[in-house]
Amino acid sequence: DTSAHGEKLSPGEMAIFDHNKNSITRGTADTLYYTAWRDNLFAVRHESLQQVADKIGKHFGYEIVFDREETGQLLFSGYLSYVDLEKSISTLEETFKIKIVTRGRKLFFRMP
Repeated sequence: DTSAHGEKLSPGEMAIFDHNKNSITRGTADTLYYTAWRDNLFAVRHESLQQVADKIGKHFGYEIVFDREETGQLLFSGYLSYVDLEKSISTLEETFKIKIVTRGRKLFFRMP
């Protein structure tokens, strides 16, 4: 069956509705972004390190501390484990060349 407009989506595509133009266009879907939860991953797209750290902190029960405000303003896009805190820390450390130190229930984010 086709839609009212006679279009079918293929795997890996998505329909994008523009309410201002009242039109639908076809786009490429990042399927992993929408299904990351099945692989125990946080999907992050263009978020500040502060936002990402806050999600991790809330999920794992840690308070987040940044050494400098600029550190928290770095942007991140990618996938982080939500079952393995060490793996998520390692990914962020490698991505940003920062050091994340755990003390008690606090995560300290430090620039070298």
